[in-house]
Amino acid sequence: MKLLSCAESARIDREGLLRFALNQDALIEQAGLRLWEAFLRARRRTSPPGGGGRLVFLAGPGNNGRDAQVMARLARAAGGFQPAVIFSAPAARGAAEPWLRAWGVPGLLPEEEPEEVRALLGGADYIIDGLCGTGLTGPLRAPEARLVAQANASPAVRLALDLPSGARDDFCPGDPVFQGRWTLTIALPKTCLYLPALRPAAGRIILVPLAFPPALLEDPGLPGRRLDWSEARTLIPGIPPEAHKYRRGHCAVFAGLPRQGGALGAGILAARGAAAGPAGLVSLYLPDDQPGGGFEAAAAGISAGAPELLVKPESAGFPLPPTVKSLVAGPGWGGAGEGRAAQLRALFDSGLPGVLDADGLRVFAGAPELHPPRDRWVFTPHSG
Repeated sequence: MKLLSCAESARIDREGLLRFALNQDALIEQAGLRLWEAFLRARRRTSPPGGGGRLVFLAGPGNNGRDAQVMARLARAAGGFQPAVIFSAPAARGAAEPWLRAWGVPGLLPEEEPEEVRALLGGADYIIDGLCGTGLTGPLRAPEARLVAQANASPAVRLALDLPSGARDDFCPGDPVFQGRWTLTIALPKTCLYLPALRPAAGRIILVPLAFPPALLEDPGLPGRRLDWSEARTLIPGIPPEAHKYRRGHCAVFAGLPRQGGALGAGILAARGAAAGPAGLVSLYLPDDQPGGGFEAAAAGISAGAPELLVKPESAGFPLPPTVKSLVAGPGWGGAGEGRAAQLRALFDSGLPGVLDADGLRVFAGAPELHPPRDRWVFTPHSG
């Protein structure tokens, strides 16, 4: 499934209106209805049957805020629910005044009714976040940041529409963000929801389809893609029952030693993981040129505890033996040894598939001239 950056999502919205003559108001109504239905399904899975609940909708001046207003109206029409809307901007409430009065839904502004807003958020069963969407630039500021902080402190179940307010392509850890139990993301998932800094704030990500032109949603020029297990398993070749270790492939793991900041355990874990997977043979290459040595003692200890691993000196791994079919680079490299960038270039130049992990990512980040073979390497998410 395709993934969208926030910028790409905003572009698709514009193209839908301009190139495909979509109606903005009709899209808002459709999105609000689909989001409301998705909310009801999610609620049924986590709440006892029967009853409604106190629903507080946070509405900003953009499309997410309008989606939240449609949901509030549908909640009132459904009966049993007690919806209220907190607006972040006076203009947004002003535009909503006619339907708020007609439907009997309270609409509040934090600067005008701060105590009522605080009480609503504290007593809510559900808080639905429609403050900010994909058009956000920079960290949240007041009044949205203050509303998000109050919502996050509430015991209510929180869910975000499209993406949690505060989320964006260049989100930085520590920036204010709505903390959702669910995120009902519209049309296509947003890439930022899956990045380590934002993943906890998104909670369970639920895709809400929208009738967008397939030419926009399936555009091959969109670079992001989410790999589901159902798709990933088709990419893993099966192992015939008669396959022996040489037919199952030889994996070479280039790791580090404790001297000069490396960590031996990381390499052992990576190598044992490869051995537990489909690899038939695993060679663990360790530095043999560090001051004070250490290779011989490490090799003896590993062989005693993990005899399935072949421990070899790093110098024997360049050039790569012809039997090697896959690579792992970086676990426990630390600051040990010079020329790590040159080693990584040699691994990339081999054309073999591989995994770049841990300190290997640091080496890659410091050497912009390095280019891994396209679609052949996996880069592990790493908060460091």
